[in-house]
Amino acid sequence: MLQSHFVLVPQIARAPLPAAALVLLAAAAWLPAQYTQWVGQPAAAQPPYRIDHAMVYDEANREVVLFGGRPWVGAPHGDTWVWEGSTWLLRVPPASPPARSGHALAHDSVRQCVVLFGGSTSTGLASDTYEWDGSTWLQRTPGVAPSPRTNAGMAYDSVRQRTVLFGGAASSSGASLLDDTWEWNGTTWSARPVATRPFVRQQAAMAFDPARSRVVLTGGRGVNLGDWRYDTWEWDGVAWTSTAASTGVFGPGFCGPVPTCPVPPPAALFWMPGTPFGPRLAGWGPTGQMLAYAGASWQTWLTNIQPGTGVNHYMPKFAFDAGRNQVVALAGDGSTPNTSLLTATPSSATVVGSGCGSPPLSLTPQPIAPPVVGATARATIANAPTAACLVAAGFNTFRVGAYLLPLALDPFGMPGCVLRHSMDAVDLPTAAVGSGFEYALQLPNQLSLLGVTVRLQAYALAPGVNPAQTIVSNRLDWRIGDV
Repeated sequence: MLQSHFVLVPQIARAPLPAAALVLLAAAAWLPAQYTQWVGQPAAAQPPYRIDHAMVYDEANREVVLFGGRPWVGAPHGDTWVWEGSTWLLRVPPASPPARSGHALAHDSVRQCVVLFGGSTSTGLASDTYEWDGSTWLQRTPGVAPSPRTNAGMAYDSVRQRTVLFGGAASSSGASLLDDTWEWNGTTWSARPVATRPFVRQQAAMAFDPARSRVVLTGGRGVNLGDWRYDTWEWDGVAWTSTAASTGVFGPGFCGPVPTCPVPPPAALFWMPGTPFGPRLAGWGPTGQMLAYAGASWQTWLTNIQPGTGVNHYMPKFAFDAGRNQVVALAGDGSTPNTSLLTATPSSATVVGSGCGSPPLSLTPQPIAPPVVGATARATIANAPTAACLVAAGFNTFRVGAYLLPLALDPFGMPGCVLRHSMDAVDLPTAAVGSGFEYALQLPNQLSLLGVTVRLQAYALAPGVNPAQTIVSNRLDWRIGDV
């Protein structure tokens, strides 16, 4: 009978159920990805150390594109690098923009290209426009273009299909600042003169908020370091609107370097599908915290986030790698390049070994239902000879009672079957689905579960197959993550 496999459990000495036993907890509300620590990446290749570079995620080619920048002393760089999740690759395209720093990059998701504008070259400020198609840089020569500048803000509006540029510095020293708005449609630049607009600034953070269909601009600084801007604006294609998130503003939209200044808004801004507040625009603040934007305020997020070993955020630039759900930072310590990632905890589902029976009982994951906190993980059981089918779960793969694992079940009347994990929870029900069965596990939204691995095996009644009349599946390891 099916209970025979549970009869053997006391003989093997069933382990006590851990306090965080998932099978006894009810699922709570949705919990998004939790980014908890910067992790240094010992990539085989690193771009030479630089500051004032620019990076953006290339959705079409699933890679972060880096161009230019400059060393602390010396001529600017004119190289193109791409981050592919584990290492930097140097691209050697047939054509490239002149070397520069302080330029702006944005990704045009409709035309599938990276747009570059302006910056500071060895001969002065630039007002040229280039596009990266994944293999080369193509210079565009519109009849009208923004004036030469460095440190402008730029973002792509995917609803209106325009690249929006704002402000920057009209001199390499940053002594002359701009407050004009321009849009690039892939063919020409168009000036968008508006009476109400953000105060002059350079190094503003800009990104498109798909939830609000607005380009958001925040932060930046004036002429002097420490002269941070504390206001936040939204551009809808017609007008700039100052938002309620502009609290703590001193003077005409800025705050000087005094102790009463609030925490500055993000120095880098990008759309993230998972924050503690849901899908939001988020960014890295200049004092190291993470911030998320919801239209009315900036919500501080991960105020205690600490760089991991070997991570140094000295003059960093950032990009959100949407394909891998991670924030990529390239900075250094003044001479040595340093790549670091702010990542979520990825979930995984791994099949271990094989089942017994003819054909073998199998337990396989459903790719559309991975083990993610706040959701329901699902697995399919196939080749069960009867409708009597259960699942057992455990956490230990080394020992159960006095027995080492994996344990051949031949002495228990199941020749060819193998116990591959401790049986910390048994009699877990399954549901008939199609020609097989499904096991579903609701995962609570508890951060303490991230990284925990739950081991599963299915058991099915199989009259006449063996003395125990029970067959056992392979093991399925569910590693719990938030993505």
